[in-house]
Amino acid sequence: MSQCRTQIRAILLEYSKLSENEINDEDDLENLGIDSLSLVEIIFDLEEMFDIKIPDEATLEEMNLSMSKVKDIEELITTLLEQKA
Repeated sequence: MSQCRTQIRAILLEYSKLSENEINDEDDLENLGIDSLSLVEIIFDLEEMFDIKIPDEATLEEMNLSMSKVKDIEELITTLLEQKA
C-alpha cells in the first residue's frame, strides 16, 4: 500500500467505526459511519496533510471526481497531488 493511500486510510479510520481490516476500496463513506460533518473534518485533515485544496462539489463533478467512496478519495488526492507537482 502506498504511503499516500496509508495516510488517507489513517484519516478515514479516525472518523470511522470500523477497523483498518474492515475498510475496502468500494466502501461508501456512509457505510463507514462517516456523516457529512465528519466529511468536512476529513477534507480539512486531507488538505492539511497533503498541502492541497480540495475543490467544492460542483468542481469535483466537472472533474468527474467525487468523495463518496474510499477509492474516490484516493483517486482525488492522487489527481490533486499530480496537478500540484
